Parts: sequence; C-alpha cells; structure tokens
Amino acid sequence: MDINLLIIADPCDRNSDEYSNIEELKHCPDRAKCTDKSEDIGPKRECKCVMGYQLDERNWKCKEKPPEKPTPRPIPVLSP
Repeated sequence: MDINLLIIADPCDRNSDEYSNIEELKHCPDRAKCTDKSEDIGPKRECKCVMGYQLDERNWKCKEKPPEKPTPRPIPVLSP
C-alpha cells in the first residue's frame, strides 16, 4: 500500500465513526465549532462553543453563560 494514497478521515466529520473507538476523541457537542488539530501521531480535534455558550467539560455540552450581575447603581434621591 502506497502511504501517499492513505486517506485520513476528518476527525470533525460528525457522520464518520472512524474514530469512535478512541475514548478521548468525542464528537463536538451541539453549538460547538470543531477544529482539526491532527498531527502525525494521530487524530485530534478541538471544540469551541460559539454564540456566547461555554463548554461544560464534565457533561460535554455547550451551556449558556450565567447572566451577568448588574452593576450596582445608587438609588436616586430627590432633595427636599
């Protein structure tokens, strides 16, 4: 087999189960952009959530950011 003809599957392809046997190489969750970071030693992907979502690595989901705390403002007082 000619090594130049070897076709490597795209690790970001959700329709491929080429790397399903690799535990650490999970498909990116919904609302995440996949970037192929594969090297000569093997496939690797990087997932980054988009549209203001944050990656929850424990549950492997993109979750909404918690609401920001409002800036404290002084209570307006009318002078007598």
